[in-house]
Amino acid sequence: AYVLPIILITSGIITIVHSRLVNRQGDLLERSTVASDQTTTEPTNEVSATSPSQPEDPEYLKHIGISRWASVAVVGGWFGVLLLLMALRNSGNGSSWVALAETYFRIGSVIYGGGQVVLPMLLTEVVDPGWVTEEQFFQAFAIAQALPGPLFNIVVFLGAAYKGVAGGILAWICIFAPGLLLLFGFLPFWASIRKYQWFKAFLEGVNACAIGLIVAAITALYQKAVKTHVQIAILVFAAALNSLFGFGAPTVILIGGLVGLVMSPLVLDIATNELCET
Repeated sequence: AYVLPIILITSGIITIVHSRLVNRQGDLLERSTVASDQTTTEPTNEVSATSPSQPEDPEYLKHIGISRWASVAVVGGWFGVLLLLMALRNSGNGSSWVALAETYFRIGSVIYGGGQVVLPMLLTEVVDPGWVTEEQFFQAFAIAQALPGPLFNIVVFLGAAYKGVAGGILAWICIFAPGLLLLFGFLPFWASIRKYQWFKAFLEGVNACAIGLIVAAITALYQKAVKTHVQIAILVFAAALNSLFGFGAPTVILIGGLVGLVMSPLVLDIATNELCET
């Protein structure tokens, strides 16, 4: 579960190093050009790549309404809850409710890049213990995609399928709570840190890595969800409806569901054989 944040942080560090190397090469080239230029010019004031481009705006922090000490306490509270849940679950005395809370709180703490990235991890975490079946998982995925709101809402279905309404509510709270806590914990520092070039480079690397993780998640889901020839046809058809003709996700899912129903053994029974079958 902690491989993802390690990959993201490593990607950000690589981008910082690359940015520094590029800036250093640019500085060397600029110095060489200036040294060969015999004309005299007025010196210009340059801003260091590692310094803020402008002074911190105190009004920005006032609008947030959270002091830096309070933000540190919020982050400490998040980390403390995470450690407590992990300790309770690993102690062997934790109930199934503790396991549910720990799973979704941990996933919410390490996921970056959106709901698509969380799906493969969720699939492993809830199907392998037998909380839901693989079929139920993909049913929840379809419902979450067709309804308004973020894809993380899939956990309401998954939690409810395992522990009823209370389980759905607990899963929803636990997967969203880490992001909210870390957001409020980081906001008071944003006005200062966002002005540093190294931080901008770090975010560029993290964003690029997140896109790669989304592609990897799509590949993993394809291997699990697409098993017949008609499912491949529906996949291509749905992609065309969305990307070429601009149909929204709810409409595409509804059309795909209707096509799947018509092509299923209940109606026409066309191309429903498994991909591995001859």
